[in-house]
Amino acid sequence: PGQPGPEPSRSFPLLASGSEHHVYRDIASGRVVKITIPPSYGAFGRSEAYLRILELSNKYFGDDIRLEGIINMGEGRHAFPAIVTSQPFTNGSSPTLEEISGWMSAQGFEALGNNVYINRDLGIKVMDAHSGNIIKTRTGALIPIDLLIHELSR
Repeated sequence: PGQPGPEPSRSFPLLASGSEHHVYRDIASGRVVKITIPPSYGAFGRSEAYLRILELSNKYFGDDIRLEGIINMGEGRHAFPAIVTSQPFTNGSSPTLEEISGWMSAQGFEALGNNVYINRDLGIKVMDAHSGNIIKTRTGALIPIDLLIHELSR
């Protein structure tokens, strides 16, 4: 889907390519590099919304997502800007939905169904909380890597 990403290499292998990102592992830095697939920016399609989600992920889930820059993908009238971010590489496996539900509940989130959780005290709703967006480490810790976070109206 979307436009092809940069060519992978031995030190920069492609990990995944989905509907929102091309994802590479930067072996030298120990980070994962994500490049949005033009012409949209993640699930909400707007660069401002995409960047706000990253900011909220850092704030509420202790992530270390960094804005690395903007690149042009494509050529001529088919060229679109793509947002490049990075975050720490986490090795692990996929947690079960029950593990995710328990983890979210322990953090004060209430399940709304379909991988959606709400924390009224924090004023946020978390969507897309499934095993493809959370990694379970060898120690059993759950690490979110691509949650959609939305602020509730106050």
